[in-house]
Amino acid sequence: MILVAFLTMLFSAAATRALVKRGGLASDIPNQRSSHSAPTPRGGGVAIGVAMLVALSSRMSLFESQQLTYAVLFSILMLALGIREDRSSLSAKMRLSIQTVGALIVVLAGNLSIPQLGWGAWTWDIPSALSIPLSVIWIVWVLNLFNFMDGINGIACQQGLAVALGIAVFPGQTTSVSAIALWMGAAIIGFLPFNFPRARIFMGDSGSLFLGAWIAILPLLSQRPGSFHGGDAILVIAPFFLDASITLIKRLIRGEKVTTAHRGHHYQMLTDLLGSHTPVTIWYSAWSMLFVTLMIMRASALPQAIAVMALLAWFGLISFKHRQFVRQQIKGT
Repeated sequence: MILVAFLTMLFSAAATRALVKRGGLASDIPNQRSSHSAPTPRGGGVAIGVAMLVALSSRMSLFESQQLTYAVLFSILMLALGIREDRSSLSAKMRLSIQTVGALIVVLAGNLSIPQLGWGAWTWDIPSALSIPLSVIWIVWVLNLFNFMDGINGIACQQGLAVALGIAVFPGQTTSVSAIALWMGAAIIGFLPFNFPRARIFMGDSGSLFLGAWIAILPLLSQRPGSFHGGDAILVIAPFFLDASITLIKRLIRGEKVTTAHRGHHYQMLTDLLGSHTPVTIWYSAWSMLFVTLMIMRASALPQAIAVMALLAWFGLISFKHRQFVRQQIKGT
């Protein structure tokens, strides 16, 4: 498993380098929503997708599982959709329709759904009549929020790595799911030096949709009664989930058309304020690791009260340091 991860990282790096030399699938021209100022190749996510799929093919026993088979097929569909989007955009309605139908198939045929809601000791079983539509909404929303949040150097990579780490080392995790998460992380690491701190290529929709598919599905593969809970699925992507969800709610309240490009995300405003991608990506990385740590602590033998106290302490420390940094930047300007 470790050897495959190492080879996956090397393959991803080599494939990304080749894409950089080729100029990507297309050139990303800065627009009103962009956080960059110069045209940059996009489509680097193809390297992540192909590297991970090659790793998955090295262990054919995974495909004996109906759930994993449909998960892989869904990720391939999203990779293909992303490649199409990187070359020329589809309408929002067409894009959403493909995502929804794909998610419905993977939930029904792949038997992948959310069995419980809640976190820790506060969990409730949900009936299948509610579980199926809720699971489809979850997958489609994670696909799109991951795409929305992929707007500055390295931010999508750090969230993908946090998910990979959290899923791979979660107490009691199955070997197959840990392996998939590990290989996903390795593929991202191979791509990361080309995207952060200076972006020589963007992952594009091919990367954000492919990773979004696995980030949505891996928690569903992990969920078992008494183990990985619905709340853990949100915790593992909490920074992206909160930023995208709160921004969407605000735009709906203001009556804005949510399908149009905008710069209303918290990470975009922070980038404008600080004038740099790097501190914002590091800030989101710190938050990602906080929530992953909390999730693992919840599943360990530690009392939940200690986990909550750790969350509050870390929240206070990061918030204090962040406010200090912002004030220094403002004084410097």
